[in-house]
Amino acid sequence: MSFENSPIQIYTDQPKMRKPLGLKLLLSLLPLVTFVSVIVLAFLPLPYVIQSPGPTVNVLESYDGEALIELSDPKAKNDTVGELRMVTVSAKGTPENKIRAYEYIYASLQPGYNLVPLEEYYPNDITAEELAEYNLKAMVSSQSTAAAAAYNYLGVKVPATVTILGTVKDSPLEGKVKEGDILKAVEINGKRTEIDTAAITFELTRDLPVDTPLVFEIERDGKIERFDTHSYRPAQLSKFDTGSRFGIYLRVDPQLPEDVKIHLEDIGGPSAGMIFSLAIIDKLTGGDLVGENIVAGTGAISYDGIVEPIGGIVQKMHGAKRDNAKWFLAPIQNCDEVVGNIPDGLNVWPVHTLDDALDALDSIKSGQTAHHPTCDTFLDK
Repeated sequence: MSFENSPIQIYTDQPKMRKPLGLKLLLSLLPLVTFVSVIVLAFLPLPYVIQSPGPTVNVLESYDGEALIELSDPKAKNDTVGELRMVTVSAKGTPENKIRAYEYIYASLQPGYNLVPLEEYYPNDITAEELAEYNLKAMVSSQSTAAAAAYNYLGVKVPATVTILGTVKDSPLEGKVKEGDILKAVEINGKRTEIDTAAITFELTRDLPVDTPLVFEIERDGKIERFDTHSYRPAQLSKFDTGSRFGIYLRVDPQLPEDVKIHLEDIGGPSAGMIFSLAIIDKLTGGDLVGENIVAGTGAISYDGIVEPIGGIVQKMHGAKRDNAKWFLAPIQNCDEVVGNIPDGLNVWPVHTLDDALDALDSIKSGQTAHHPTCDTFLDK
């Protein structure tokens, strides 16, 4: 029988394809699994330290009726004008308490933040407590140095005992002097200079030619000994570091003419030395160094008033800008980090000495800032 012209139609009934129950369940759970995975990854601990702009402090202020920088000198002024702000860096992340992945992502997107590998920030398995203790000791030392530098600038000689802590590797004095020796005098080209003030050893080297013959006079176990040596220039000195060096590590114990107390027990590190020196000079010279301006700054200070480089300058500039500073005094040796990282509205004035910093404050106070030096100028030299 033929069906060729039959009105009857024949259909092939194929069953409808259905997703397996397991796949359907998996697809329904996918958003939840993704969400949970993101949360887990966001809280993954990472071996980094986040550096961010920390608090700034006006060191000319008084708190609860007590001057932040307190001088026993009856002529010192506490009712000073303007603001002179020290700046800090906040750090988050320790070997014991690592930052989380979401914090890493947030920090990488913020201006003025920096991410440092944990092993760089805490070298040789140092703990967070040990680093904090070291920084607090460095702060105490910087306060003493700052006071001595301020008095030295004002022409007041600060008596001091200078003790040798050790020698720089491969320096001319290696194997001759040792830890605990008291440096009594240095003879340069036949001229003997007693080492009896806080600044003198630093002042002697600033313009000292390399390979200058020297005679070191030290006290060891109650006896005086002399050593022939010569000056040299360590490779790590920058182009801004003049003269040569002796090649020894020193501890200076100054006897300040007046008691100086700086009430900052919770902030560590040596980088506020320059600001402390400026504040002490301000209090001893009338209390009007900055006028009505808000000036921030950073830099360690040596006993003879050299402003030395510090870490975290980008974070410190952003902290200064956040707290309304218009001017920022920065060590010349940090200029390579300053250029390209200055927050809008902040003016950076590079300085190399306490004299430079005081000249800058004088210009800022008088409004004579049109042609102030910039870091670009020094990097081009």
